[in-house]
Amino acid sequence: MITSVVVLLSVSLSIGLTIALMEVSELETQSIGIQSEMAFYYSDICANEAIFKLKQNASYSGEIINFQEGSCSVSVSAAPNPRTIQSEGDFNGMKRNIEITGNLNHSPGGEAVGFDIVSWEEVF
Repeated sequence: MITSVVVLLSVSLSIGLTIALMEVSELETQSIGIQSEMAFYYSDICANEAIFKLKQNASYSGEIINFQEGSCSVSVSAAPNPRTIQSEGDFNGMKRNIEITGNLNHSPGGEAVGFDIVSWEEVF
């Protein structure tokens, strides 16, 4: 009888540990997914910031923006058109990249007035 109880407890403990380990693995997977999403959002923020700043200053070449838990870096190719914006977001070591190609539009006076996007894609 005691042997049966010990075997039953061992099997129950084994099943319980297996379930717990599966839950830990699932949480780690979710954490990696969240970190990847945050890195993508950071990259997207830098890309949008680059477009905004490029319209204000046609010679804008990029920068690094720091956040509480990560950063993004962006570089912009020099004139003439098309211009390429490369942005990398980093969240806790997880990195995602975006590349945008577009044309900077100028007013008759030479002032940058718009940016026409030709392509916007994630680069792996």
